Order: sequence, then structure tokens, then C-alpha cells
Amino acid sequence: MAGWEVWRQDHHGQRYLVAAYHDRVQALARLLVLESGHPHKQIYEVVGSRDPAVVTNRDLYLRLVALGDHISVTGRALLDYLCALWMVSRPLAVHEELDGDLVAAILEASASAMPIRPEPAWRVTDLSAEGAYSGFADFTKVLCTQIADLLAFEESPPGPLASLGVDAPPRIDGGRATIRRWCNFDPSTFLECAAAGGFGGWNEADGRRVRLAEDREPGQWAGYDLAVLGPVSWGDFAAFLEYGQAYE
Repeated sequence: MAGWEVWRQDHHGQRYLVAAYHDRVQALARLLVLESGHPHKQIYEVVGSRDPAVVTNRDLYLRLVALGDHISVTGRALLDYLCALWMVSRPLAVHEELDGDLVAAILEASASAMPIRPEPAWRVTDLSAEGAYSGFADFTKVLCTQIADLLAFEESPPGPLASLGVDAPPRIDGGRATIRRWCNFDPSTFLECAAAGGFGGWNEADGRRVRLAEDREPGQWAGYDLAVLGPVSWGDFAAFLEYGQAYE
């Protein structure tokens, strides 16, 4: 029996069952896909237990690795993934912080939501962010900078050695929110590196990365410290995206 249901209410107040899920994050992701895009007169909600599915940084890491593997099969390009993330995140700007389930749901919804390519004006918009990332505005600037970079890379491909690190083409106005360095150009690598760099939670047994011998003590957790995932601010999410871009 499914534990979570997505319901729709139309402008007449009639309620309809949209879908049922065994996983809370998947239900939340479906809701976000439905709510993304143009404004509408329908209201969606998830009905079910509010007990979190994503409690630790390892819970998030494993989900994002699995999500990246899934996207590798579907073939969605990183540019389309980030454009969809832009659409999915906009209705959530009113939240100051997100819990682990909602972070995972946003990233999962971006794998299937409709990507909307930006207006050409983005190429010349000043996207600079001052100091440490803070708030939804900085998150959007980071995301838009990355989308603009990938559009520029489409015109000037970075070459076969791009995974070793390459600088994004200069912006016309020079205003950008992230560093110029790029190492990760597909959603799978982007998400794994973002999770590992932003929150940790990986383990050498995963087969994705290793800790240097001089950084490991006997009996020590083989990844970053396993920890409960606290509230995630938009500034944290922005840093997560930058790790996805350049972390190795």
C-alpha cells in the first residue's frame, strides 16, 4: 500500500487523486513538477506521513547518486537539467530553509520537469554575488551563471580533456556568481560531486571516490563525517551547485 498520495484541487474545489507513491521524496517531486512552469488555478498537495526520508547526509548522497545514474539512462543533458531546476525552484522562493526531503525532491523533479531555455538577455546580465551566498537571489544567480556558462560552452566546446578542468568563456559584462572553473559536464557527475562536496556522506565502499591515506585515521569513516542533515538554506544550496560544477 502506498504511503503518500498527490492530490489536485481545481478552481471549483473538487479534489482528485493524481498518483500514489511508496516514497515521500518521489511524491514531493511529482508535486513540484506539477507546480512548476506557468501559474495555474489548480492546487496540489501531498497527503501522508511527514516523517522525513532524508535524515543524514548519507541519505542525501545515496539518493543523488541513484538519481544521477537514472538521468544517465534517460540522457538529459546538464544544461536541460539546470534549466528545469530553475523552473522547479521558483515557486519555493518564499521558503528561507529547506529540509532534506525537499532538497532531494527539487533535484529529482528537475530530472523530468520541462526545461525552459533563458532569454538571450541572460548572456549580458550582471549575475555577480557579493560575499558568501545568501538567500534565494544568490541561489538564482549561481544557477543562472551556470546555465549561461553551458550555453557558451555549446558555442565553444571545451574539448575532450574538459573533465580535468577548464575555464568558462568570459561573460560580456564580467559579472558572475561562481568561479569560472568547470570539471563536471553531465548530471550524474555534477550531482555526485555536489553531494560529496556540499554535504559529504560518501563512503569508499560506494566505489565513487577515495580519501587520501594521510587524511584517514584507523577506523575513521571513509567519507566525510556521517551527520544529521539540518535545515538547508538557499545559500547552502547555491554552494552545493558550485561544488557540482567544480568539485573533483
